[in-house]
Amino acid sequence: MSELSNAPARRRLAQWGVALLGAAMIALATVGLGVLFRLLALVGLHIQTNDGTVGAIIMLLIGAGLFLLITGLVLALARSRNAAWWLIDSGLVLLCLGSGPLLAIISAAKLGLTRDPHPNPVLEGMLAGFTFIPAIVLLICGLVMLAWRRYRAA
Repeated sequence: MSELSNAPARRRLAQWGVALLGAAMIALATVGLGVLFRLLALVGLHIQTNDGTVGAIIMLLIGAGLFLLITGLVLALARSRNAAWWLIDSGLVLLCLGSGPLLAIISAAKLGLTRDPHPNPVLEGMLAGFTFIPAIVLLICGLVMLAWRRYRAA
């Protein structure tokens, strides 16, 4: 009987665990680069000889980490009353913080506020690329949840 009563608690813990795993993957690929390089050196990948491979591993960690983080948070918060608004707000914040720097650089260049009229904002472009689709998914999920709740209430 205790197995059945612990099932929802284990499910919630697993959902938060998925989100935590995603956050850890992002942290490893961004803040913990030294740790990542030591781990890769253990398996024989050194940054001088395998720059492309290391770059692909970092991009994979960031992309999969974002996916796991968003999936875990959506699953964990889907049952709460304010989950729809949380998803919509999170999607808007992610969209603004992810694509905002790229749009600011493009706008500044178009207005002539930069020395280079054709800048190449690689980092900002990668940030926008990694965050745009998750932001749109969060917005759509939140809007669908909100519409579904209003439909069921009517």
